[in-house]
Amino acid sequence: MRYFPISIDTKNKKMAFLGGGKIAERIINNFLKSEIKIYVFSNDFTKKIKSLKNIKLIKREIDENFNFDLFDYVVISLSNKELAFKLEKKLKKEKKMYMIADERSESTFITGKVIEKNAITVSVNTDGKNPFISKLIGEKIENLLGKLSIEKINLLNEIRIELIKKNYDVSRETKKLINKDIDYLKKYLENL
Repeated sequence: MRYFPISIDTKNKKMAFLGGGKIAERIINNFLKSEIKIYVFSNDFTKKIKSLKNIKLIKREIDENFNFDLFDYVVISLSNKELAFKLEKKLKKEKKMYMIADERSESTFITGKVIEKNAITVSVNTDGKNPFISKLIGEKIENLLGKLSIEKINLLNEIRIELIKKNYDVSRETKKLINKDIDYLKKYLENL
């Protein structure tokens, strides 16, 4: 596995998207629930991108002199592949975190399908080889997470905090508790 799934802190971070087409739209959707500030640079934007709130659209021509200084992360989704690879070279030199969407490249990160429900976040990717498969698997995970009780998850989180304070074997206790009902968990927490 080349790309290890990892969560990054998006607070006070900025991400530039170069290109405003369907591929950029799909990737932007992954970041909408995060705290990252999204800037999309393009001559044209999809209707969906135009309708999104909390992102900044900048209509402009992209060329190889694009200045990346203000951005922590960059996603390139340009139809001009020659320009995309010139920009990649520049990003490498500047040691920026970047991704060239829908292309095999030396991207320093990739994204997949991101599922977030009740403080549980799951990411599925195929090392960038087949985003559609990631989407299908992600939909199955979404259905599974939809069946989880937020109240139960919150109780288990509270119990975990107390177990840590008392030096319990958190993993062993959680395995015992995971299939218990909410009333049982409430009593268990009271008795901790």
